[in-house]
Amino acid sequence: MALEDTALALIQKFGQGRTVSLLVPAAAPADPAKPWEVDPTSTESSISSLPAVVTPVAQNVIDGNSVRQGDETVLIAGKSLGTTIPSTADRILDDGVEKNVVAAQRTRPGTVDYLYKIQVRR
Repeated sequence: MALEDTALALIQKFGQGRTVSLLVPAAAPADPAKPWEVDPTSTESSISSLPAVVTPVAQNVIDGNSVRQGDETVLIAGKSLGTTIPSTADRILDDGVEKNVVAAQRTRPGTVDYLYKIQVRR
């Protein structure tokens, strides 16, 4: 079993039986400094039923700026996303609640994406 398969298997096994959707805007933002301002006439695509682990961020990393009280960490196996790479222009739909992607950390020691650690905020 390859490492990317192991990451997916562990998330499926220990992921609280939880799935999320990644909402990806169809159009790039007009201003890259404001990724939340996407053309309102564009549609978005959705990658649904992604096995995930969702946890609150650790209290010791909350700084009130880049990491705030109430932020969460979403772990998604790279294999379940295929060629999609999460970005701050995306949103996560978790249990009917849309959350903004604040940061996305990609674990890719070679040419294969193993894991995405995504910080989200309501």
